[in-house]
Amino acid sequence: MPQNLFNKEWLYKYESSSGRIYKIAVSPLLQKKGMGSQLIKAIEHWFLDNGMKKSFAEIRISNKASIAMFKKNSYNHFKTVEGYYYNGETAVKYQKKLP
Repeated sequence: MPQNLFNKEWLYKYESSSGRIYKIAVSPLLQKKGMGSQLIKAIEHWFLDNGMKKSFAEIRISNKASIAMFKKNSYNHFKTVEGYYYNGETAVKYQKKLP
């Protein structure tokens, strides 16, 4: 993975002890090949480099592939929010304590 994948145009740092993964997108041609997990690990590394101790993600309950990917990367479900998205869809919230 290129070292310059993350730059100031893509990531923002606030004074916080936790980071939030807002969106991850992987081309259909690269899905099921570990690219999503590599992106998560790279983001977590950036979080750690910037003093963050936890990582969070909100996922549409219908997005089973994304839920499975975060679980595979040791994220734990901690909250369900009915009507979270504009269309009324439920969100599931996941978190991970970073090393």
